[in-house]
Amino acid sequence: MTTNQRIYSITNKSLQHSDDSSKSASNADLRHENLGQVLTSDVVAELMVDLLVESLEGNLILDPCIGKNIFFETLERKERETGKSFIKVGVEVDSRIPPRDWFSQRNDRKLYLQNFFDFTPSEKFDGIIMNPPYVRQEDLANSVVNSKQRIIRALERNYLHYIEKKQNLYVYFFMKAHEVLKDYGKLVAICYDSWLYTRFGKLFKRFLDENFQIQKIIHFEESAFVNADVGATVLQVSKLPLNSKQERRYAFKYVKFKELEDYKKKDVVPVTEACTLADLSIMDEELFRFPRNTFIRLSDLTRGEIRRGLSPRANKFFLFDEPKFKETVPIIKEVKRINGFIVLPTALKYIIKADGTTVSRELQTYLDDVRVKITRTGRYNSNKRKIGPDERWHEIKFVQPGNFIINYYMRKNVKFIYNPKNYYASDNFYIFDINIDPLLAIALLNCIITKIGVLKNSRTQGKGLRKIQLYEFREVPILNPAVLETEKTNELKKLGSRLISAEESNYDEVLCEIDQIVLDVYNKTVNTNVSLREVHEFFRKKMGKRS
Repeated sequence: MTTNQRIYSITNKSLQHSDDSSKSASNADLRHENLGQVLTSDVVAELMVDLLVESLEGNLILDPCIGKNIFFETLERKERETGKSFIKVGVEVDSRIPPRDWFSQRNDRKLYLQNFFDFTPSEKFDGIIMNPPYVRQEDLANSVVNSKQRIIRALERNYLHYIEKKQNLYVYFFMKAHEVLKDYGKLVAICYDSWLYTRFGKLFKRFLDENFQIQKIIHFEESAFVNADVGATVLQVSKLPLNSKQERRYAFKYVKFKELEDYKKKDVVPVTEACTLADLSIMDEELFRFPRNTFIRLSDLTRGEIRRGLSPRANKFFLFDEPKFKETVPIIKEVKRINGFIVLPTALKYIIKADGTTVSRELQTYLDDVRVKITRTGRYNSNKRKIGPDERWHEIKFVQPGNFIINYYMRKNVKFIYNPKNYYASDNFYIFDINIDPLLAIALLNCIITKIGVLKNSRTQGKGLRKIQLYEFREVPILNPAVLETEKTNELKKLGSRLISAEESNYDEVLCEIDQIVLDVYNKTVNTNVSLREVHEFFRKKMGKRS
């Protein structure tokens, strides 16, 4: 190993380490960054260790994100059961969590406290086992500990053609693991299953296909991690030497469980099949394609920018159930107050709008009282900072309203809401102005294929909750109204009118009629034959609903 790495191992019965601080993240950096650590359960750790030691050649093992050391502790139990012994090497960027004493107890254990992408071992490993961190590409852009630029510099010599700007941190861990693994060495890893569904997943599949022999993929569709309610894949692969295509077997074993609990139950029979990477589209590519001659971006149907709503200041003092002052205006604050697909007055709250104008005596008296209360409380620090120097501390930036809104946090469903009175909306909504007939728009926006487009661009937040970022929302595909025949356009307008006036018990009936019309157009223009049942089943699966 190189001398510029912080090493914890046993030498002459004392703990030794060498350190180059330029390679180590400071505690301040660690505290202020999302390092993406997700915990591995005991059950999954045991499964992965079994996959690793199964027909493993050699005994030099690496865990490049050691965390709390669950894999090596499990491996030691396996050593006692089998009589085999392994040299265990751990790497961890977060110096606060590894059990250093454990590594200092024996000569066959080594710990390197540094970033894996700076790790330059003197010999390659026979096996690697890992649960790499999950950090989205947006967070990597401004990261100190896991700087995207730094990672790419470390990998670009050998892997530049596999690097894509939207990749998650765990993908880079696979590339680095390949670099430090011996030819025919074995890698067992668990990672978030987003690579099965996302655009960057296509390139990751190519990387796997061209560099590894895939032996097994075990897919848990949900609840695979201790502290993250998301799906995961366990991959068992071996490294192929360069130019070894003739040695490759493209089929591998694919095992799928609904959730980890099903794996624990011995009587639950998993879905098991011989598979290739091309098959692992999980219906996404084959069932739903969005060709440009049929679909356009949502942003192409809007007047002006799609934007986030306004941010009310100190809700307790500035939001009211009734128009308390003449300077109050209506605002949509809570999606749960909107029962259907149109904003009605019963869904509104009221917010103070006093932007540079002279306020009434009643409001000024109220603001003076609020100023005192905020100053004396231990909360509302952002307001306190403005109160001192700024007499207009109570003002907020009002964002231009639009005739449609959507809550960008979604649970169980995706719902676009018509806002015909152009009420203001708070910052838990995206707001936009659709430039086509609003009755046609409400139908096209709430059809099942648009909802699937939203889900494909969104990401899970755990516990059945999903979120779509603003830049991803702008790219949501929607059926181009120009491909609709006049008869279909008129039918959809009528259904849009029925949707916004329907009783709740009739929503599903109207939506199914809309879905069938749009699906017929989709099948005809995309030259496919997808059934409405398949579409609804796919949506339930993507949304995380149980059928």
